[in-house]
Amino acid sequence: MEAKPPMIEYKESPANNSDEDEDVFLYAIENNTNKSRDEALITLEVNHSLPVKFKVDTGAQANILPAKYFDALPHPPSLKKSSQKLTSYCGSKIPVRGVCKLSCKHKSSKAETLPFFIVETDSVPILGFRSSIDLNIVKLVLNVSKVEKSTCKDMHAIDKTKTDDIISSYNDVFQGIGKLDGGCHLYLKDDAVPTAYPARRIPSSLRGKLEAELKRMEEQGIIEKVSKPTDWVNSMVAVEKKDGSLRICIDPVDLNKSIRRPFYPIPSLEDVTSRLHGVKYLSKLDARSGYWSLVLDDESADLTTFNTIFGRYRFKRMPFGIISAQDEFQRRMEEALEGLDGFAVIIDDLLVFGSTLEEHNKRLVAVLERARAKGIKFNKAKCSFCVTSVTYFGHVISEQGMQPDPDKLEAINNMPTPSNSEELATLLGMLNYLAKYIPNLSTQNKTLRDLSKATEFKWAKEHDEALQNIKHSTVSNLAYFDHSCKSIDLTVDASSHGLGAYISSNGNVVAYASRSLSKAEQKYSQLEKELYAIVFGCKYFHHFIYGRHVKVTTDHRPLETILRNPLQKAPARAQRMMLQIQPYDLEFSYRPGTEIAVADTLSRLHLPDIDEKLHREIEVKFILIPKMVEPASYSGPPVVKKEVEDTPVCQTDGLFEATNSVMPPIYEGLSLPALPCISAPIVAVSGFSELGSTTGNDKDLNRSSAEPSYTNDCPDEYVKEEIESASEPETHKPGTEKDEDQMRSFTFIKVEAISGMYDARQEEIENPVNQLQKVLSSVAEKIYDCDVCSKSFSRKRALIDHSRIHTGEKPYQCEYCKISFAMKPNLTRHKRTHTGDKPYKCPQCKKCFSQGQHLKDHIRVHTREKPYECKICQRKFAKSCNLTAHKRTHTGDKPYECSQCKKCFSQGSHLKDHRRIHTRETPYECKICLKRFSRNFNLSVHLRIHGEKLPKCEPLDKPNLP
Repeated sequence: MEAKPPMIEYKESPANNSDEDEDVFLYAIENNTNKSRDEALITLEVNHSLPVKFKVDTGAQANILPAKYFDALPHPPSLKKSSQKLTSYCGSKIPVRGVCKLSCKHKSSKAETLPFFIVETDSVPILGFRSSIDLNIVKLVLNVSKVEKSTCKDMHAIDKTKTDDIISSYNDVFQGIGKLDGGCHLYLKDDAVPTAYPARRIPSSLRGKLEAELKRMEEQGIIEKVSKPTDWVNSMVAVEKKDGSLRICIDPVDLNKSIRRPFYPIPSLEDVTSRLHGVKYLSKLDARSGYWSLVLDDESADLTTFNTIFGRYRFKRMPFGIISAQDEFQRRMEEALEGLDGFAVIIDDLLVFGSTLEEHNKRLVAVLERARAKGIKFNKAKCSFCVTSVTYFGHVISEQGMQPDPDKLEAINNMPTPSNSEELATLLGMLNYLAKYIPNLSTQNKTLRDLSKATEFKWAKEHDEALQNIKHSTVSNLAYFDHSCKSIDLTVDASSHGLGAYISSNGNVVAYASRSLSKAEQKYSQLEKELYAIVFGCKYFHHFIYGRHVKVTTDHRPLETILRNPLQKAPARAQRMMLQIQPYDLEFSYRPGTEIAVADTLSRLHLPDIDEKLHREIEVKFILIPKMVEPASYSGPPVVKKEVEDTPVCQTDGLFEATNSVMPPIYEGLSLPALPCISAPIVAVSGFSELGSTTGNDKDLNRSSAEPSYTNDCPDEYVKEEIESASEPETHKPGTEKDEDQMRSFTFIKVEAISGMYDARQEEIENPVNQLQKVLSSVAEKIYDCDVCSKSFSRKRALIDHSRIHTGEKPYQCEYCKISFAMKPNLTRHKRTHTGDKPYKCPQCKKCFSQGQHLKDHIRVHTREKPYECKICQRKFAKSCNLTAHKRTHTGDKPYECSQCKKCFSQGSHLKDHRRIHTRETPYECKICLKRFSRNFNLSVHLRIHGEKLPKCEPLDKPNLP
């Protein structure tokens, strides 16, 4: 029987807080060799060739290999210099030749790559504490004393038995594969072109497993043999699992491009955790082969036909890899469980929760009963029942709050020091996972990012200190948002290069946020930056704070005065920012920066890559209509009424009247139209263009560019009263509540009253419409919203063109090649490929182009500008297409496949060069020896034989583009 490796019991000592992080302590190396002690020796196979006997030393912080063993290796790796110093037990310095990584293996265990210091001593090789654990040589043992109380009963064990009884009564829900009611259809785009791929070759050793898996799936009703002709034939992908079996999928790369995706909203983790306040018991259910629960109709099943060496098959259930699968499965799961309480579902992971065990069990029974009725099956091996803590989408959820996954924390803590920019990019990506748990990213965040952008990678002491600081600053727990909390605290701060914010309820931090400022934003004044931080905090935490009273804390005292003054007294940029926070009920207070250190640190040590699309600008209709609204009547002139009704927002939202339901009475008792339907019959009190002027009267109305005709109809008495009230002198004093001028600066006059101010003549209506549209565009740039992806546009035509991306419509057709386009500018540019028209000319080399974007990209050849940067390795490119192709080197995506040898490439140019191997084309010729080549790169290398160099463009000033 094989001897077991020695197991060493290790008890951790208090952390050493010494500042000498550069010195590495070695317990086993001493100058006095006569001193003996008990030793644990073990033999490791180094670099798969040399057996070396190591001394296991749990007190050593590094692995040591004497130079004589290193020189004995058949193929020793190259050594790198080390800035760290080795110190022995007696305090003497140990000479280090260099550092390297070596593969080590102990008997039948898995080989591990470990870092070693190569030293110029004749001592015994040492295996340090961390490596001993990695090789399963050292085992940590915790001594726990058992304390019994005769007066206590394990009530949880009793209640757990009840939960087990519930699970056993629903055993059928955990057996087999589910089948949801109703069929599923895959919708294709109108211009979809079918493709057919031959069967991929597989290793002969997997033929038996593949045949058995196909037979098993056919018996389960997942797939079936196909004998009839089908337009679509996909490639098959067979992946070997850990247990040796195969997972069969299809590779629908072309099919996915032709499928119309429904874009069903998938809940985020924040949407789930915001409902977990007060929860104590949880159960996690995993849907077994979730997508296979969706039954495809006959037409859609034909689209999933795939080729194998045993013939063609098609999926009867939804296969993995279809682009619309997750949208369809999420929708069907929510429909199946609709009406139940205390559950959340994200794709195939279902969470059941309750504040008491009785409530939890009641909800669990309801979910299992509904699953039995709807045909949902769960994988019992991946489920957790009636627990107080569960891992859900990479985060640990418990009664105390949300915590990072310990496995990911351990991976970060045990991650070796990066040796190149690629490893540093991986480290930064892992740290981004912890962003919401890090209240102070400390100076290491910027230090590490600067290193990733540096041309030369050199890991120094300050980088190591930064990494250790960020590990120790991770917050272990974030509280759940309390919906019963009447007031929320929002703390914000701005630095010269970033913004920071966090929200808390009942004194517990719920979430942190930070972002960097662009170069243009960094030029804002400090007051504008501090106000921008409030806007950022409100937008980022919009789903938490909207409709609630929020206490905003800032460390910029002048901001209090600006926010209490009338809006028109603020700078123009500040006015636009103040407009964006009007929908929120905010109460501002000042605290010194030393008392809000967290927000201050977040602003200085921000995250650079927060996705702004997730937190886009609040819509204009929410800025000017923050309260709950209801339809208002309209009785204006027929022409005016038609013009109002024809505006795009009025067609969907109509006219509205404010009520007293959510926000403070800023617009109380006034009828409000939804933007941008403010055409001729609508005008702002005191002049909208000046954002609340305090000198409103009849002359002011006549001085406006719209020049409306004022009449003395009865309803206009209301207009006179509003104008007279707006002309009252200011009574604002520092320290008082919000000035009423500011509260009234966005008040609109009733539609019924204002309708008498205008003639019905069309020529008098067009001017105020155009003028007001210009005013609105200066207040908010984007007022048209896409219903599918929520992207905003400033023009209705742009929204219509954009919507064709989702609908697949292409109304513009080329008269030469009959190719259709969704947008007319795209057709115009395409036609130039037929006509040969090249209106864009480079002022430097006189080269002409058919598209303006091509000229802009070409200009950068002369100016050597590279505005496109890879966020992973920080490499820069002159063209966006080059950046897209470069990203595939990180993702491993190879979308270009040779039709003859099936070899795949990440870039189209590489495929073109490769095809010439089959066609034997040689378009590149050497002008000296007339030798021809299939690739331009080969010609460049060949020219060096003649001493020739390719001409290079000299940099010049950026010319003015036409």
